[in-house]
Amino acid sequence: HPGLLSRYQERFSFMLVDEYQDTNRAQFVLLEMLARQNRNLMVVGDDDQSIYGWRGADIRNILDFERTYEGAAVVRLETNYRSTPVILEAANTVIRHNLQRKEKTLRTDREGGDPILLVETADERDEARWLAEEIETIRREGEGTSYRDVAILYRTNAQSRALEDAFRRRGIPYQIVGGVRFYERREIQDVLSYLRLISNPQDSAAFQRIVNYPRRGIGKTSLGRLLQWGLDRGIPALEAARRSEEVPDLPAGARKSLARFTSLVERLSARAREVAAGPLVEELIEELDLLEHLRDEGPEGEDRAENVKELVAGAMDFDASASETWEGPPPEGLTDLDLFLQQVALITDLDRADPDADTVTFMTLHNAKGLEFPVVFIAGLEDGLFPMGRAFDDPEQLEEERRLFYVGITRAEDRLGFTWARERRRAGDFMYSKRSSFIDTVPDELLDPRRSPRLEREKKDIAPSARSRSGAGDRRGGRTRGGGNDAFGSAARKAARRAREEEVFEAGLDQDQPVLAKGARVSHPTFGGGTVMAASGRGDDLKVTVRFDSVGEKRLLARYAQLEREF
Repeated sequence: HPGLLSRYQERFSFMLVDEYQDTNRAQFVLLEMLARQNRNLMVVGDDDQSIYGWRGADIRNILDFERTYEGAAVVRLETNYRSTPVILEAANTVIRHNLQRKEKTLRTDREGGDPILLVETADERDEARWLAEEIETIRREGEGTSYRDVAILYRTNAQSRALEDAFRRRGIPYQIVGGVRFYERREIQDVLSYLRLISNPQDSAAFQRIVNYPRRGIGKTSLGRLLQWGLDRGIPALEAARRSEEVPDLPAGARKSLARFTSLVERLSARAREVAAGPLVEELIEELDLLEHLRDEGPEGEDRAENVKELVAGAMDFDASASETWEGPPPEGLTDLDLFLQQVALITDLDRADPDADTVTFMTLHNAKGLEFPVVFIAGLEDGLFPMGRAFDDPEQLEEERRLFYVGITRAEDRLGFTWARERRRAGDFMYSKRSSFIDTVPDELLDPRRSPRLEREKKDIAPSARSRSGAGDRRGGRTRGGGNDAFGSAARKAARRAREEEVFEAGLDQDQPVLAKGARVSHPTFGGGTVMAASGRGDDLKVTVRFDSVGEKRLLARYAQLEREF
């Protein structure tokens, strides 16, 4: 449409585009067409902050600007009015490892600045505990420092769960920017509704939320007839579903789906009296194939799946005897699931308290772009989490992850901290971690390396025996490079490995225990006989995949599965 193009070229004689590094290819072409006649185009952007490639942004738009518009004047804005020299030196050094960028160096007129804290922790709970305690220390010792001056940034939304738990326990107010609190997220509420119905078959609200989730062919009309039929007879919705054959005008498909649904809930209700909350939640997720259903929703579905996996991790970590929900020992007559749901209900109530309070900010690194805080912590700095594991196979994606790290660093005005965990629970499994390779690009002299109090205590317990075996202590003064490969870390891992191997060996001496090797025949009290197809993990974390003769493949946590050898 040459005529339409000409009209808009005349209408827009001068154009200014902000955040140009976030434009996509279509926007680039549109701008080039509109600016072709008058060539009065000004763009503002920072290629080092191009972090939206996953949603179509094309960094080449800004990198190739001078080639597209020959004779364009380039003005570099390199004076930073926000951060200390220490923070800027770290940012400059990190981003120079990228190849696709325009050379620039941030400078400031500010002087001095605290070194960057680099804190090694045992796991995500230890990391969250350290952050909560450090923020309280900063607030207590720092003149005029308030909660709202502090931000914790992380790579994925799922990481907020452990932080939220730790901050609630200490009564530290927080807000999640650009997201929803963990237990209020849609996918978490769906799983909790299943658990509430398993715990209390009379919970009508929970029934209505999940009776057709994931979709099982129960439409609104069928559901309405079922609920009204149950209401007329004064029976709970789940009981009405169990008796769906008696409900008039229900399609045959809906009746079959309701029968399978009630069978699932009743079976897991029985299981809840036998197993802890964590394995039960894991079994529910596997029965529903929920992670795959969520991933089928697209990019956001992957995040939702990670949140569900984090809920499994939280349930696995739940310890009724250590919960602060009640005084003294847990009440008798309640299952572990009942107690877990009580704690979640208390957490949800606390979430609604005083939304206008002075709060610490939690947010993803993507949501932090454009913001600034006097104190910033970047949590979860482990290879595979940040940078994401898939980035190692794609140089362009790894550079975008590094740009995201740069964005996180430059959010800090006065103080900056990095934290990482030696192991992190993912969907019920503990995964050993390696410290993020991004940290290795920060000059040593800018870092103040520390260990959490928990690791320091463990070091005192293990270090003497480690020194007696190795003939040398930790020569690096507490600094751990490359994922904790110091004498303490090695000794701790060896001790843990020996303990697990001894546990497995002792279990193997019991002739009544099933041999959980591929091809072995086993029997389950509910699913009957089957064949072991795979096994992973050790000790308490041993999982087996069994192909049962009657119900097909199931993935089970061995210590709760009650498997017996089939002779």
